[in-house]
Amino acid sequence: MKYSLHFVDSECSDWDLFVDWSVEYIEENWERVDRTDYDQELRRRFEEGNRFCILLKYQNKFIGLANLYAEEQVLHIAEFTIRPEYRGQGHGCSFAELVTDWAKKNSYIQVSAEVDRDQNLSNLFWQKLQWQCDRSGQRNRYYSG
Repeated sequence: MKYSLHFVDSECSDWDLFVDWSVEYIEENWERVDRTDYDQELRRRFEEGNRFCILLKYQNKFIGLANLYAEEQVLHIAEFTIRPEYRGQGHGCSFAELVTDWAKKNSYIQVSAEVDRDQNLSNLFWQKLQWQCDRSGQRNRYYSG
């Protein structure tokens, strides 16, 4: 298998990498984030439970991340990205499939992702996966089948 999911927690040596990449992703898509504040907030959320921080490994290199949280039997995607140099090669689709498979194996009935309406590439990505889309709110919400 060429992909693997690497689960990260605040005690893991890869925590700083996860936080750094998360901040880059957020700043790329929305607004400037104070790294220290984000780190502390993510640690707090992680300690509350039902939070999963995942790095995607491909051919022994980390190439993406997912920040997930669980509510009842639904696994929500807070952040999901592939590093820029690996985009457009199918890694995101494979990553989403791995996350969905992991969710099912761990008794979650669905995976969801919220996307700002003006994030055209992100919306196209989730549509490409043929996830159901609820457009009734301020953001598009996608659900795995």
